[in-house]
Amino acid sequence: RGRALSLAARHRRIARLAMVENTLTVDQWEEIQRDFNYRCAYCLGEGPLEIEHMTPISRGGGHVADNVVPACVPCNRRKSTRTLIEFLEVA
Repeated sequence: RGRALSLAARHRRIARLAMVENTLTVDQWEEIQRDFNYRCAYCLGEGPLEIEHMTPISRGGGHVADNVVPACVPCNRRKSTRTLIEFLEVA
């Protein structure tokens, strides 16, 4: 839970600086991970999960529950700043 709070604070700051909607709570993030059975939304792998913005904050996506999914580190890095559609077209 401590790591989740730290990551949430980092993403809130990024969203605030980008001036996008910023309403994701730690409880919502925990629920999203539960909904995905604590697996990566892209490869279904297990392991440490990160908050992955389907529409990146840098591209105007909000830090909100309906824009985030859990992603493993390799998938999150591979997706980078592409939108979900762009990422799926290359995958």
